[in-house]
Amino acid sequence: MEEKRVSKIRKSNMKLFTVYQMIGLDYIFYYGIEVLFLSQVKGISDANIVLSSSIYAIFNLIMQMPAMVIVNKIGKRNSILLGNILRIVSVVLVMCSLNFGMVILARFIKAIAYSLTNICLSPFLNVSIPKTDKKGEIFSHIDGKGYSKYCYIAAISKVLSGYFYTINPYIPMTLCTIALIFATFIAYNFIDVEEYTGEKTEKITLKENLQNLKEGFSYIFKSERLKALMLMLGVIWGLITLLETYQNTLLKDIKMSATYIGIIYATVQMITGFTSKKANEFNIKFKNKSLTILGLIMTIGCIVIGTTMILRIPIGLQLVIIISVFCIRHACKGVFQIVKKRYLGNFATNEILPKIYACNGIVTNLMKAFVEYTGSAFLVIMNIKQATLAIGITFTLIVVAISIYMKPRVGVNM
Repeated sequence: MEEKRVSKIRKSNMKLFTVYQMIGLDYIFYYGIEVLFLSQVKGISDANIVLSSSIYAIFNLIMQMPAMVIVNKIGKRNSILLGNILRIVSVVLVMCSLNFGMVILARFIKAIAYSLTNICLSPFLNVSIPKTDKKGEIFSHIDGKGYSKYCYIAAISKVLSGYFYTINPYIPMTLCTIALIFATFIAYNFIDVEEYTGEKTEKITLKENLQNLKEGFSYIFKSERLKALMLMLGVIWGLITLLETYQNTLLKDIKMSATYIGIIYATVQMITGFTSKKANEFNIKFKNKSLTILGLIMTIGCIVIGTTMILRIPIGLQLVIIISVFCIRHACKGVFQIVKKRYLGNFATNEILPKIYACNGIVTNLMKAFVEYTGSAFLVIMNIKQATLAIGITFTLIVVAISIYMKPRVGVNM
């Protein structure tokens, strides 16, 4: 009888997990209009918007350890539930914010929420799948199915958020809140399988986590390949997040309506989803040069956009060039999301790999903070056109420098 109950719980969790990912994987209805809302409605400068993203990366870094302690204390299901409640609070705070300080507070709460859900979601799904030879395949199928459906919903939501923003800026924010409430309701209906099977996951103390990080970084510092790899991965991810903010600011600068911005965001979202499936083909073709090419495509794209806008060529041609660069950049993002996992997975044993991933998260957040702080500093002393060009030139040089360092050290076994 107990086995039947556990089996029923597992099936329920796996079914709900796909629905949860569709709605609650990220802030749907929000990201497409985030920069517009903060700048036009809340009066936050473009430089401070980028700076807040940099500070958010630091918050994510700081919250890694406390989040692990919370998860060990209250469990995976409750941590996912708490994370979703905090996500709702963060969006409401943005809606009610009166100054930049309240936006930073919202970013802090968002970082706590992200850390909790990010730590728990994959392990929760993993323990919900029964032990079988095909457990890995089942995991990938459920995870992939939820993510693919999320991509479509996110694309549709970006079109709708742009349209609704023109009617009332608070409508897409409200829709985002409603979606998060629905995600919280789904999380509430998750059931912790471990409470019924008695198979408790071994809890790791804060001291043990710190020891794992120490061992991970010790391994990295001894490996020239991993040092080179993590530098490049961190810079590229920082560029991706920075340029998404710059992207919205650029479109706002050329007076594009929120409706059309939503359509563009939906289009590039679909491109990201499509090109992620072509990542292996890309890597087979370019081999050790894959990361360098991805990084240079993004930085050179910045140079092209910045130069185009500074030269004030006809607006029609400007739009064609800008949107083309955006599409290419998001195609690179789709490839990068898959390729980076292959690189990390090739340079460590199963025993050390979790520690490498934990260290990579820290390095990535540090590099993301550095890149976004640089982007914010440029916006303080120049306009968005000049800042885009400056970012392109600066990080082209950085990517080339890291590439030279990487050349004899990094590769992927196919």
